[in-house]
Amino acid sequence: MKKARNEWVWKETINVPSGILQLYIEGPLPQGMKSLFEDRVSLSLENQLGTFVEHLKVSAAHSKVLDQERKVRERKREAERMRREEYERAVKNEKERIQAFISMFAKWPKVNECRMFINEVMASEKTKAFSEEELRQWQVWSERIVETLDPLKGEELTRQISRETKLDSEIFEQALFELTRPT
Repeated sequence: MKKARNEWVWKETINVPSGILQLYIEGPLPQGMKSLFEDRVSLSLENQLGTFVEHLKVSAAHSKVLDQERKVRERKREAERMRREEYERAVKNEKERIQAFISMFAKWPKVNECRMFINEVMASEKTKAFSEEELRQWQVWSERIVETLDPLKGEELTRQISRETKLDSEIFEQALFELTRPT
C-alpha cells in the first residue's frame, strides 16, 4: 500500500499471518540437515516433532564440536602470538646488547686518547709553571672523568658479559639485520 504525504512516498508492509505454523532451528547443523519444519497438507507439524527434536539434539552436539574447534584454533593462535612476541622481545634485547657493545667499542679509543692527552699535559713544558699540587689535583680530576667514561671500568661491561642469554643464531642474525638495514 502506498501513501502520499507532502511530497514523500513510502511503502507500508502489513504482515498477515499465513496460517502455516513453522519451527526453525537457528543453530548450526551439519550439511544436508533440515532446519525448517512447517505445517503442510501432506505432513502436519505434529508428525514432524520427533525429527525436529532429533535435529535440535544434533544441532546442540554440532554446536559443541564447532565451539571446541574454535577454542582449539584460538589456543593455537594465542600460542603463536605468544611465541612471536617472545621472539620479537628476544630480538629487541639482542639489538640493545649489540648497540651497547658498539657504544662501548666507540668509547674505548676516546678514553685511550684522553689518557694519552693527560700524560701529554703532565709532561708538557706549559705545565711546569703550575705547582705539583695543582697538577696532581687536575690529574685526579681528569682521570675521574676518564674512569667514568671507560667502558672497561664501568658497570656496562659487567652487564654486557654477565647477561644470561645463550646465543641464538636466528635471533642474533635478525637483530644484526634490523640494525644494519637501510631505513
